[in-house]
Amino acid sequence: MKGCRSCTHWKNLEIDLDRIDPATANKPARLGACQRHAPRPVMAAGPAPGNLETMSWPRVASDDWCGDWEPEFK
Repeated sequence: MKGCRSCTHWKNLEIDLDRIDPATANKPARLGACQRHAPRPVMAAGPAPGNLETMSWPRVASDDWCGDWEPEFK
């Protein structure tokens, strides 16, 4: 079944989410990073809009899916 967990671009961050991943029965959903495209800017919280804090890969859940999904190579 297609889902970020089985995509070649997904990197597991080893953080469980509070739900079951239907792509892999009886496994909890995990938080991961999508490395399909370059890291994106993450803005710092606070009163100064546009205050660049860091760059980061987009965070996605293992049971998310997108149109760029490619099977994981093993």
